[in-house]
Amino acid sequence: MRVVIDTNVLVSGLLWHGTPARLLTRAFSGQLTVLSSQVLLEELAIVLDRPKFVSKLQQSETTSQELLSIVRRNTHLVEVDTVEPVITADPDDDHVLACALAGRAEAIVSGDRHLLNLGSYRDMPILTADILLEQLEEAH
Repeated sequence: MRVVIDTNVLVSGLLWHGTPARLLTRAFSGQLTVLSSQVLLEELAIVLDRPKFVSKLQQSETTSQELLSIVRRNTHLVEVDTVEPVITADPDDDHVLACALAGRAEAIVSGDRHLLNLGSYRDMPILTADILLEQLEEAH
Protein backbone atom coordinates (compact mmCIF):
# COMPACT_ATOMS: atom_id res chain seq x y z
CA MET A 1 0.00 0.00 0.00
CA ARG A 2 1.33 3.43 -0.96
CA VAL A 3 0.85 6.04 1.77
CA VAL A 4 1.87 9.55 2.71
CA ILE A 5 2.52 9.85 6.43
CA ASP A 6 2.06 13.41 7.68
CA THR A 7 4.81 15.09 9.69
CA ASN A 8 2.86 14.96 12.96
CA VAL A 9 2.55 11.17 12.76
CA LEU A 10 6.22 10.80 11.79
CA VAL A 11 7.35 12.88 14.76
CA SER A 12 5.12 10.95 17.16
CA GLY A 13 6.32 7.64 15.78
CA LEU A 14 9.98 8.58 15.84
CA LEU A 15 10.03 10.08 19.34
CA TRP A 16 7.42 8.13 21.31
CA HIS A 17 6.01 4.63 21.63
CA GLY A 18 2.46 3.87 20.69
CA THR A 19 0.43 3.47 17.55
CA PRO A 20 2.44 5.86 15.33
CA ALA A 21 5.65 4.03 16.32
CA ARG A 22 4.07 0.65 15.55
CA LEU A 23 2.88 1.99 12.20
CA LEU A 24 6.37 3.26 11.34
CA THR A 25 7.86 -0.11 12.29
CA ARG A 26 5.54 -1.81 9.84
CA ALA A 27 6.07 0.85 7.20
CA PHE A 28 9.85 0.83 7.46
CA SER A 29 9.94 -2.98 7.36
CA GLY A 30 8.47 -2.82 3.87
CA GLN A 31 4.81 -3.51 4.61
CA LEU A 32 3.97 -0.05 3.27
CA THR A 33 5.50 2.16 0.61
CA VAL A 34 5.94 5.52 2.31
CA LEU A 35 5.89 8.51 -0.04
CA SER A 36 7.31 11.93 0.72
CA SER A 37 8.50 15.07 -1.02
CA GLN A 38 11.38 17.44 -0.52
CA VAL A 39 9.01 20.00 1.03
CA LEU A 40 7.67 17.45 3.53
CA LEU A 41 11.18 16.29 4.47
CA GLU A 42 12.25 19.90 5.01
CA GLU A 43 9.21 20.40 7.24
CA LEU A 44 10.16 17.29 9.23
CA ALA A 45 13.70 18.60 9.70
CA ILE A 46 12.40 21.93 10.98
CA VAL A 47 9.93 20.29 13.38
CA LEU A 48 12.50 17.84 14.78
CA ASP A 49 14.85 20.77 15.50
CA ARG A 50 12.27 22.60 17.62
CA PRO A 51 13.47 23.30 21.17
CA LYS A 52 10.55 21.35 22.67
CA PHE A 53 12.01 18.11 21.27
CA VAL A 54 15.61 18.59 22.47
CA SER A 55 15.17 16.68 25.74
CA LYS A 56 13.25 13.86 24.02
CA LEU A 57 16.04 13.47 21.46
CA GLN A 58 18.61 13.40 24.28
CA GLN A 59 16.59 10.77 26.16
CA SER A 60 16.43 8.68 23.00
CA GLU A 61 20.18 9.13 22.50
CA THR A 62 19.67 10.27 18.94
CA THR A 63 19.71 13.45 16.91
CA SER A 64 17.23 15.05 14.58
CA GLN A 65 19.66 14.40 11.73
CA GLU A 66 19.78 10.66 12.53
CA LEU A 67 15.98 10.45 12.59
CA LEU A 68 15.70 12.39 9.35
CA SER A 69 18.21 10.00 7.78
CA ILE A 70 16.07 7.01 8.85
CA VAL A 71 13.01 8.60 7.25
CA ARG A 72 14.91 9.43 4.06
CA ARG A 73 16.15 5.83 3.74
CA ASN A 74 12.63 4.46 4.18
CA THR A 75 10.63 6.74 1.92
CA HIS A 76 10.24 7.19 -1.79
CA LEU A 77 10.63 10.81 -2.88
CA VAL A 78 7.94 12.13 -5.15
CA GLU A 79 8.28 15.13 -7.43
CA VAL A 80 5.47 17.56 -6.71
CA ASP A 81 4.91 20.07 -9.49
CA THR A 82 2.15 22.25 -8.14
CA VAL A 83 0.28 22.59 -4.91
CA GLU A 84 -3.41 23.13 -5.43
CA PRO A 85 -4.98 25.20 -2.64
CA VAL A 86 -7.43 23.00 -0.74
CA ILE A 87 -7.04 23.71 2.97
CA THR A 88 -7.26 27.45 3.41
CA ALA A 89 -6.98 27.27 7.22
CA ASP A 90 -3.53 25.61 6.96
CA PRO A 91 -1.98 25.85 3.48
CA ASP A 92 1.02 23.71 4.54
CA ASP A 93 -1.36 20.75 4.62
CA ASP A 94 -1.81 21.16 0.87
CA HIS A 95 1.72 19.74 0.41
CA VAL A 96 0.58 16.46 1.98
CA LEU A 97 -2.30 16.28 -0.49
CA ALA A 98 -0.09 17.21 -3.44
CA CYS A 99 2.48 14.56 -2.49
CA ALA A 100 -0.24 11.92 -2.20
CA LEU A 101 -1.65 12.86 -5.58
CA ALA A 102 1.75 12.95 -7.30
CA GLY A 103 2.77 9.62 -5.74
CA ARG A 104 -0.53 7.90 -6.47
CA ALA A 105 -0.98 7.16 -2.78
CA GLU A 106 -3.71 4.84 -1.64
CA ALA A 107 -4.08 6.64 1.69
CA ILE A 108 -2.88 9.59 3.73
CA VAL A 109 -2.08 9.11 7.42
CA SER A 110 -2.39 12.14 9.65
CA GLY A 111 -3.32 13.40 13.07
CA ASP A 112 -4.05 16.87 11.71
CA ARG A 113 -7.69 17.86 12.11
CA HIS A 114 -7.71 19.91 8.88
CA LEU A 115 -6.75 16.84 6.87
CA LEU A 116 -8.85 14.39 8.87
CA ASN A 117 -11.91 16.61 8.49
CA LEU A 118 -11.64 16.19 4.71
CA GLY A 119 -12.14 12.44 5.16
CA SER A 120 -10.66 11.77 1.74
CA TYR A 121 -8.97 13.55 -1.12
CA ARG A 122 -9.60 12.45 -4.68
CA ASP A 123 -10.68 8.99 -3.55
CA MET A 124 -7.73 8.60 -1.15
CA PRO A 125 -8.88 8.07 2.43
CA ILE A 126 -7.30 10.27 5.09
CA LEU A 127 -6.84 8.09 8.15
CA THR A 128 -5.39 8.24 11.62
CA ALA A 129 -2.47 5.95 12.43
CA ASP A 130 -4.84 3.92 14.63
CA ILE A 131 -7.25 3.24 11.80
CA LEU A 132 -4.59 2.32 9.24
CA LEU A 133 -2.82 0.03 11.70
CA GLU A 134 -6.15 -1.63 12.51
CA GLN A 135 -6.81 -2.15 8.79
CA LEU A 136 -3.34 -3.65 8.31
CA GLU A 137 -3.84 -6.03 11.21
CA GLU A 138 -7.24 -7.12 9.90
CA ALA A 139 -5.73 -7.81 6.49
CA HIS A 140 -3.14 -10.17 7.96
